[in-house]
Amino acid sequence: VSAINAGLAELSERRAALEAESESVDGQLTEKRRAASASRRALEEAQEEADTVRNIISGHTLKMEGRVKREETARQKSIDLTMEKNNLDSRIHLLSEMEKEYEGFNKAVRLIMQAAEKNTLRGVHGPVANLMTTDKRYAVAIEIALGAGMQNVVVDREEDAKSAINFLKQRDGGRATFLPLTSVGLRGGFTDNGALKEPGVIGLASTLVQADQQYEGLVRYLLGRVVVADTIDHAVALARKYRYSLRIVTLEGELLSPGGSMTGGAFKNSSNLLGRRREIEELEESVKLLKKDLDALNQAIDENQSKRNALRDKIAALAE
Repeated sequence: VSAINAGLAELSERRAALEAESESVDGQLTEKRRAASASRRALEEAQEEADTVRNIISGHTLKMEGRVKREETARQKSIDLTMEKNNLDSRIHLLSEMEKEYEGFNKAVRLIMQAAEKNTLRGVHGPVANLMTTDKRYAVAIEIALGAGMQNVVVDREEDAKSAINFLKQRDGGRATFLPLTSVGLRGGFTDNGALKEPGVIGLASTLVQADQQYEGLVRYLLGRVVVADTIDHAVALARKYRYSLRIVTLEGELLSPGGSMTGGAFKNSSNLLGRRREIEELEESVKLLKKDLDALNQAIDENQSKRNALRDKIAALAE
């Protein structure tokens, strides 16, 4: 009996131990299940975060590609603007050299101006064409109105003109006409003011040019009696009404002289003496604007490149 009781007690202890062990295993299993559930949630959150990061990377990549395309477009535009600026610079250089060498002026004028630049002759201002400018619209009319007078050399006094004439004689340098500022521009002004109100009349040629104040008398002397009309029809009507007493020039270069003679036809201006200085000024202004555009464009390219590099760094960090 005692042996049986001892065996039962041992069995009871073993059962208690097994039950305790079972409870421990159940607890561990529950804990592991809880941990597994937490891991699954963490994995799902990680996957959601990875998807979010991938979407951000995709958005940044699209932005960067857009900036790359904008930069390529801007760089091509910069190349085009640079080529245009270089072409204008070349044109300015050519015109400036022509002006410096008095290209298009006759031999006598060139000799006089070269001597004046070396101080061999004094009181020389320059040829008329270099002392006044006009808008492109009036260039042909003014050149026709001036005629050979464009190459007349302006000097201070009659004595300066005499010295220049003697200079040409001594060097067999040809002939030139000189306009002393002390004597030109003294004759009376335009008196048929009613003609300036007629249809198609733009005004006196002297009012359509720009020159320094010291040349006001010279401008009146050369152009103060020439009426500029828009068309030949208006010019002919004006000449008839004023009994062919006016000197009239049209925008296309037809010339109606007092007495009734008419001059016209195709006008070819290869030297562009009068418009050369104006063209240089206009080209220089265009170059200035182009340079401003280029500077702004290059600054935009630099800023775009900085933003593109920042996007690239963000993408690399997000990818990692």
